Amino acid sequence: MKFNIQNYKFFKSYRFPIHEDDKVSAEVSTIERENIKHNSVRIDSINLSGLNFICSQKYTLGEKVKIKIQTKRLFNNWDFELTGIIIRSFIYCEDVTKTIYGISIEPNSQTTVLKYFLKDFLSHYRTAKLKDKLFQICQNKIKINRDDGVELFSLFQSLIQKTYSGKIIDILNELPSIFRCENYHIFLFDAKTGEFEIERTNSDVTPRDHSFNSILKEAYFNKVIINKSFHEKKATGVDLEIKNILMSPIVNHNGESIGIICMSNSVSGGKFNFTMIENIKIIASLISYFYEGKKHTISSEKVENKLPDHFIFSDKSQTGQSIINTLNTIKNTRENLYIHGEVGLGKSAYARYICGDNKENIIDFNDEEVANHKKLEQISDLTNKGIKDLIVKNIEMLGYEDQATFYNIIRSLKIRIVTIATNDLKALEKNDIILTDLYNLITTVKLNVPPLRLRRAEIVEIAKHYIKYECSKRAIPIKKLSQESINELEAANWDFNNSTLHSLIVKAILKTESNEQVIHLMLKTRDSKRIVNSDKNTQLQEYILNTLNSCDKSISYKNTESIFVENLMRKKAS
Repeated sequence: MKFNIQNYKFFKSYRFPIHEDDKVSAEVSTIERENIKHNSVRIDSINLSGLNFICSQKYTLGEKVKIKIQTKRLFNNWDFELTGIIIRSFIYCEDVTKTIYGISIEPNSQTTVLKYFLKDFLSHYRTAKLKDKLFQICQNKIKINRDDGVELFSLFQSLIQKTYSGKIIDILNELPSIFRCENYHIFLFDAKTGEFEIERTNSDVTPRDHSFNSILKEAYFNKVIINKSFHEKKATGVDLEIKNILMSPIVNHNGESIGIICMSNSVSGGKFNFTMIENIKIIASLISYFYEGKKHTISSEKVENKLPDHFIFSDKSQTGQSIINTLNTIKNTRENLYIHGEVGLGKSAYARYICGDNKENIIDFNDEEVANHKKLEQISDLTNKGIKDLIVKNIEMLGYEDQATFYNIIRSLKIRIVTIATNDLKALEKNDIILTDLYNLITTVKLNVPPLRLRRAEIVEIAKHYIKYECSKRAIPIKKLSQESINELEAANWDFNNSTLHSLIVKAILKTESNEQVIHLMLKTRDSKRIVNSDKNTQLQEYILNTLNSCDKSISYKNTESIFVENLMRKKAS
């Protein structure tokens, strides 16, 4: 199982290709059996953690070998040795008498010499070729060509066969080795109790604290991977000595969450790395096979979509569909929900969809007509009227004492809270503006609604739907969007969201003559500003500025701009 996972990850990782004209030769010798050397070896590709080599000698998976690498140039030749373990092999299609072997280089063998070799190797690349290679590295993946299809299929086939021919305990026993951690836990969700039940673990004690349970629910309901490192024991809210966790939802064949797989206490002591995050996606998919009879325990009855028509983007795009799926799941539970995003994204409509369209169940702590302590006193009266859900706005306007009172009220009354915020409550909690206990209580499930400018692939589709909706409402022929407006929308050089886009479309339709078929949107684009001195790299400045302006403004990126530029200039100077 471990080799199957490593095999797949090895295939997906990017390695620099080495060609015959690069004049790199190699010699491979075995370590654990009699010293067998093979000189007719060609290095196919290499990076800091692994390499491919081609030869006619036969090796077995898991065999440890030494690889001596040499170059034959006029100047600056290399001669060094690496050790590693063979984790994959397949027939070399250009010569079926030879085999391509993949080696995972041992960490203690990843010396400075290898780093300098790769650096020297890269210095011989043409600029255009180097840019293409670096772009692939940044994506942390290789380009999979048509010829790679057979190999990729065989990798998955091998992985699946190995998994399904055994027992789940066979997989679980290998998890600490695969993830280089101490413990694993499998949790299944019980909708009747609203709690997670431990299914399997290799630990004598399982965390069951409220705060840990909230993290489980965040991964479960949002279908996200959570990778957390806890520097202080009190930060975990867990009585156990948990240093870090990596969680992934277990999803059945219907796309429904049925449980959580959790790894804890990495050997490194820090967060799990990118490779481990990719690994847990694969493992979660594989072990879902053993729970194929397990159904989503929350009521799966169809929930009627009562969202206003002009927020119908929730059903007409991939991002929107994901949002409405989360809302439909939460609607059938009693979990507290935190809806977070910029102005104009329909957060209030989403909250009313969960709690019902009742003006009495909305509490705005920024409304000065009634003092906040009076609003808190009225919550008990609302529950006496049968109201079980509250929509809360501007919670950061409460002082510490009122926050503590609010926390005790909602804990004792057991009502569901749907919190709406344009400010980043997590950042406010870190800066001691919001009490940690209150934050943890009201954010069991987090739903971030991304701004339109981060959804370029969907923005034109959303705009066209608004046009269709408004034209149908006025009983006029459906208008088309001008190509200039399409280009401006896709450029995303603006800061508005759904409500503003809807208003712009209404204005454009009203200004267009009835016999005109095309409408043009008057978009207000973002002003261009410089963030560093003009004598620096202008193109790079503009790239940085566009990146920062495109970020979700509802998320706190403390000192991001200054840190970004400062580090960049320091690297340029060095």
